[in-house]
Amino acid sequence: DEEVGFITVKKRANTVNIGLLAVAESHRCQGIAKALLSRAALWALEEVGYDPAASINVITQGSNLIACSCYRSFGFSTFSTQEIHHVWLPENIVGNVSRADQLSIPFCRQHFTGKEQKYIQEVFDKGLDSSAHFTIMCSAKLQEIVGPSSQRVIMVPSGTAALEMAALLCDLQPGDEVIMPSYTFSSTANAVVLRGAVPVFVDIRKDTLNIDETLIEQAITPRTKVICAVHYAGVACEMDTICEIATRHNLFVVEDAAQAFLSQYKGRQCGSIGDFGCFSFHYTKNVICGEGGAISINRSSDLARRALVLWEKGTNRHDFMMGKVDKYEWVDIGSSYVPNEVSCAILWAQLDDAKEVRTVSLSYK
Repeated sequence: DEEVGFITVKKRANTVNIGLLAVAESHRCQGIAKALLSRAALWALEEVGYDPAASINVITQGSNLIACSCYRSFGFSTFSTQEIHHVWLPENIVGNVSRADQLSIPFCRQHFTGKEQKYIQEVFDKGLDSSAHFTIMCSAKLQEIVGPSSQRVIMVPSGTAALEMAALLCDLQPGDEVIMPSYTFSSTANAVVLRGAVPVFVDIRKDTLNIDETLIEQAITPRTKVICAVHYAGVACEMDTICEIATRHNLFVVEDAAQAFLSQYKGRQCGSIGDFGCFSFHYTKNVICGEGGAISINRSSDLARRALVLWEKGTNRHDFMMGKVDKYEWVDIGSSYVPNEVSCAILWAQLDDAKEVRTVSLSYK
C-alpha cells in the first residue's frame, strides 16, 4: 500500500518524544496528521502506561507555524531527539478516518437576532444587579409561553440548575428512587444523585428515543418518588400515560425539556404538563444565551413560593425585595440559582423573536 504519512516516536524512561510528522502533499487536509498523532499517543500510552509523571513531547521547527498550531491543539511541549521509530499510516485506512477529523464541521450553529449587543450594553449602562430588568422580563415571557398551568417561571444559570431545583422541590431524600430514561444527559441523573436518591433507568422507545411509557409501571417500588420524562431532541414523551401512572402512584413528574423549548404535546407546551418543567438555553440549543436555563413550577402555588426561597440561597430575600418583610433571613435550604443579567439580556433578544429564531435554527443543515 502507498504510504501517505509517517510520525517518529521515541521512548525514554517515562517520556515519549514525537520527532517528525509528515503527510504526503496529495493527502493533506484529510485529518491524517491528527490520526497519526492519535496513533502515536496510543503507542505512548501502551509503552508508558498510566504514569501521572509521564509526558509526551514534540520536536519541530518553531518557524513551522502550521505544525506548531497542530501540536498545540494537543497540548504538547517540544524537545530534541535523535533516535526514532516509524509509525506508518497506510493509504488503505485513510477512508476510515472519521469525518470529524477530515472536515471542520461546527458542532452547532447559533442564530442571533441582532439585538443582543444592544441589550448587553443596556446592562452595562444600568449595572449588574441580580434579578434585574432582563431577568424579570425573561421570566414573565417564559411564563406566558408555558401557559396557564405555570404557577411561576424562575430563571436559573443552566438547565442543570433547573433539574437540581426540581429535585429539591420534590424533597428527595437518601434512598428515594427516581425513574428516568436510560438514554439521557448526565445532568438528569446527577440532580438525583446529589440529593442521595437513586436513579432507576427504564429503556427507551426505538421510534422516539424517549422513555418507554409501557415499561414505567413495572419499575415502580415503594421507594419511587418521581418520574422524570426527558423530551429527547424536541420530541415529546407520551405525557398522558406518564401523568396517569404518576397520579395513580402519587408521584411527582419532572419534565426535562432542555431540548424541547417551544415543542408541544397535543397542543400543550412541553414543560407545562408535569409538576415541573426544566429548560436549557445552552449555546447548543435553538434559543440560546450561552449558559442559562429556567424552571416552571406547575400546579402548586406552595411549591412556587418555596422555589423562590431555594433560588435565593434558602432565604426569603424575594419577600424582602417585594416589601413583604422588613429584613430577610435564612429559612430553608437552597443555593445560588440566580442567573447573571448579561445572559438574560442575550436571552431576551432571543425570546423577543423566539419563533423566528427557532425556525431559522431548524433550517440549518
